[in-house]
Amino acid sequence: PGANTLEVYAGDNADNVSSRTKVTVFYSPVESPNDIFGTILDVANPFFLKVNSGTSTTTNAAASKEFNEPFHAGNQGGRSVWWSWRAPADGVLTLDTRGSSYDTLLAVYTGNRVYSLSEVLSNDDAAQNTRTSKLLAGVRSNVVYRIAVDGFAGASGSTVLNYEFGPTN
Repeated sequence: PGANTLEVYAGDNADNVSSRTKVTVFYSPVESPNDIFGTILDVANPFFLKVNSGTSTTTNAAASKEFNEPFHAGNQGGRSVWWSWRAPADGVLTLDTRGSSYDTLLAVYTGNRVYSLSEVLSNDDAAQNTRTSKLLAGVRSNVVYRIAVDGFAGASGSTVLNYEFGPTN
């Protein structure tokens, strides 16, 4: 983390070499690695939920809202983090943010681009006088779902996503 100075030059197959120059790059680690919607398309990504139930935790403290990102549960939010999950069969996906340290927004979408997502469901508060969100979403086999957790009015903190899939007969 911090300033990193590199000395760079270019060369080609004809042995032409440019002059050397120094470039300073400032590196700041991302505190919310699943902040960027585009990074979750790869099933090897740790934020692609590979099992049918569990809990995933992160922070949205350094997260941001992307250009053309939809409002989740009708609220502007401003600190979204994302997961992906592929349905193994038709069924119901239950999601909640119980255990998060702030007032959450929860939404499920289909689509591969943040600017053209189709909302499946969204929720602000699971029940009256709660700050957690909960959804029961009907899902179709082999469809990839995008899951967003955001902070109400830009709230931030420790983010918990609990998920469980139940197939239909």
